[in-house]
Amino acid sequence: AKYLDAPSPWSNPKLKRSSKEETHITEHRRPFPREKEAEMFELLKPESPFRMLNKAEMEVLFYVLKYTGQRQKDCVNLSWNKIDMNRRRLWVTQEKTGKSVSIPIAPELFAMLLKAESWRVNDKVLPKCAERYARKAADGTDTGVNLINKQILNIIEHVGLTPSVPVEGRNKKMTIYGAHSFRHSFASHCAETGIPRAVCSSILGADADIISTYYTHIGDEAQEKAVLSLSGKHKSSDEKITAVLAYLDAL
Repeated sequence: AKYLDAPSPWSNPKLKRSSKEETHITEHRRPFPREKEAEMFELLKPESPFRMLNKAEMEVLFYVLKYTGQRQKDCVNLSWNKIDMNRRRLWVTQEKTGKSVSIPIAPELFAMLLKAESWRVNDKVLPKCAERYARKAADGTDTGVNLINKQILNIIEHVGLTPSVPVEGRNKKMTIYGAHSFRHSFASHCAETGIPRAVCSSILGADADIISTYYTHIGDEAQEKAVLSLSGKHKSSDEKITAVLAYLDAL
């Protein structure tokens, strides 16, 4: 430190934990309930009376979010040169991690991409949304990100979900439902249907926290079944219902 002309960098307050990090926050991002997710996709259909700017592109965006499990920025900026329609596979180089992932295209997403080809004007699958997303204010602030966020939150609220909740110890509300919820839903569905954790990780990329959240829960259930089978004891229907209700209450 004696060789420094400036104050020690380790004294920078930004390196220290803020008080809100010590409040043991329990709220976190959640996967969408299946029935609410279905309602959102119904809203975005062309025949739906629900009105929204660039509605056709937003519908495709929701399919990309759901069937790839990728982050919002990577989905909005998805390029045609990263899509092989013949092999039905797409590639994403994640902006946040720099990791490249290869993902097979689900039939539902393939149908949406065929629809998107009808308005192809440049390399972006969602040209209008990508242009809005990239907008910046005069001071360089990314204002376009909020424009797309607001549209997504509008859809979420329209189906009766509350995107953000107040949390003790934070000035801002905690977001529990948003575009990132599709990523949580992807991990949750993979765990529920028995997809190996390594396969889920290869698609989502380096996001161990999300994967651990859902695979740990499924692992607990499997362990309980294993122990009960060894002891010859099995839960009755009433006991299973009670356990499910207790789990729902704890969410």
